[in-house]
Amino acid sequence: MSTALLVRATLRSGARGAAASIAGNSCGLVVWAIGGAVGLSALVAASEVAYQALRFGGAVVLVALGLAALARRPAPEVEIPVHAGTFRAGLVTNLANPKAAVFFIAFLPQFVPGGAPVLPWILLLTAIQIAIDVAWYSTLTWLVLRARRTVTAGRLRLWLERAVGGVLVAFGARLALEHR
Repeated sequence: MSTALLVRATLRSGARGAAASIAGNSCGLVVWAIGGAVGLSALVAASEVAYQALRFGGAVVLVALGLAALARRPAPEVEIPVHAGTFRAGLVTNLANPKAAVFFIAFLPQFVPGGAPVLPWILLLTAIQIAIDVAWYSTLTWLVLRARRTVTAGRLRLWLERAVGGVLVAFGARLALEHR
């Protein structure tokens, strides 16, 4: 989900759009990390209602983003200025992902040494995760920017925008229909 949004942001707004999308996604990770350290993620894992609410909320966000991409008319081949929506899309996509909540309660805490303060360790591990994400997303951004001139030409750009929209709608539908 985050990768599809990053590609879309890069194609639409260049490196600045990619940076905003990456920053939003990274802030979402920090929110989940803090939530996990203070037990909010445990609520999502323990409460079927909380998990389902998060899952359906995430599905709605993804379908809305996908439908917006599908409905968009082809724009002229100019860079679209970055706006708060690019950051917000990265943030909301991450926060609406129930798998991120589960990751921060099922996987990350295993690496906190016994008796160690949980919050600092979780934040350190999250910083490592963010560094890995930024390295991967930066590489992907570089590759997309190199291919951008070809990809953003006419019909191919419209096709790619629609493909990303379709992927987001499909992810949203899958999220809404999957069982725990």
